[in-house]
Amino acid sequence: MAGEVVVPMPALGAASLEATVVRWLRSPGDYVSAGDLIAEIVTDKVSDDLRTPVDGVLGTPLVLAGQVAAVGTPLVVIVAAIAASGPVLPLSPPGGGAGGGGAGDASRSSPLVRRLAAENGIPLNEVIGSGPGGRVTKDDIVAAIAAFRRGAVPPAPFPPLPRSEEGPRPSPLSPRESFQQGAHARITMASFPTGTSHEELLPVSPLRQAIAANLVRAIHDVPHAWTLVEVDASSLLACRDDRRDGVRTRTGVALTTFTLVVHALARVVATHPLLNGSWRDGPGGSALVGDAGGRVAVRRHLNLGIAVARPGGGLVVPVIADADQLDLDATAVALERVVAGARSATLPPDAYHGATFTLNNTGALGSVASMPIPPAGTSAILAFEAIVKRAVVVGGDAIAVRPMVNLCLTFDHRVMDGQEACAFMQDARRALEGLGSGTALH
Repeated sequence: MAGEVVVPMPALGAASLEATVVRWLRSPGDYVSAGDLIAEIVTDKVSDDLRTPVDGVLGTPLVLAGQVAAVGTPLVVIVAAIAASGPVLPLSPPGGGAGGGGAGDASRSSPLVRRLAAENGIPLNEVIGSGPGGRVTKDDIVAAIAAFRRGAVPPAPFPPLPRSEEGPRPSPLSPRESFQQGAHARITMASFPTGTSHEELLPVSPLRQAIAANLVRAIHDVPHAWTLVEVDASSLLACRDDRRDGVRTRTGVALTTFTLVVHALARVVATHPLLNGSWRDGPGGSALVGDAGGRVAVRRHLNLGIAVARPGGGLVVPVIADADQLDLDATAVALERVVAGARSATLPPDAYHGATFTLNNTGALGSVASMPIPPAGTSAILAFEAIVKRAVVVGGDAIAVRPMVNLCLTFDHRVMDGQEACAFMQDARRALEGLGSGTALH
């Protein structure tokens, strides 16, 4: 027997709540086999393919390309193919039906039957109904669709899905086109208004749009505060130079300055629970106090998010689980894996979920001070800025040139105040300045 199978929006990782349909790859009325790719979907962190779980006929999309839908939302209905138990003769022969059945009566068919027939270009008056009094049933329509797919009768043409988001795919992409399209945008400038004579409107990818929506929510819902400390990076650089060859020999991975920062600061965060926590609204919402007010949740595990800029555009945050439990070699391997995987978009969806604290290597982009926004569900993010040589006061009133770096922390003021945030920053500064060629690292 045939049946309707609803294809829902999947969860792209354990913590995903919604995703965007980038584009539909098949049209209504197409016959699809189990495992066929039917759509592309994306969150602000990862993209994936939507595949059909059964053989059958694709219905009209319930969520259009470019729309956002929560996990579990029905995206499309597939009319599953019936098991053939004998010859299928769904279409009436010339001159009328044979045997006890006759051509279907559209006025006596159900709304579902009429919708399926219309979506698939099947004239009801040419289908032999197997129901009472020749009524056309859903199984009759499915059998007719299958017959059309086998070439028994050419179906009426079905209008293609509107695909304003799809256009020519120039290859190779120029840098400007790469920005406009991103990894999955498939957008052309002709799809958008041209703006005024003084401006040009650039289309953006669904990934960029998802990032924008999430950041707007983060800024709107969370009271952020910001602080900065200066760190003398002399010992940090000496430690890197001293251990570089050993780490490469043991792991095959380059030891970078940021690797040491990740390794050292993971241990500092683990001693400051509020930095590894998040705010949870109570049953009364965010504005109430007392039993109905919010709570602070602190985690027993440190899952370190690493902000990574993708070459084609977009910022993603893959996660190093239990980062404070890794030795230096394991940290170097894990960091290389998540950064390379994020840049090449080869990490699985779950690799981007579960961060409890985030580090951002903004110094790699030449920044000396920044105010990053903590990802949703976390209380803080720290930016490691560019190391710059400058004159500083040392040993009393002496002036010396030192490699200096800024650590910038943005934090959720609901979870902590300046006292807790600055205490963490001072410990972070001491941890980095305390490194050296002879420092024991575990």
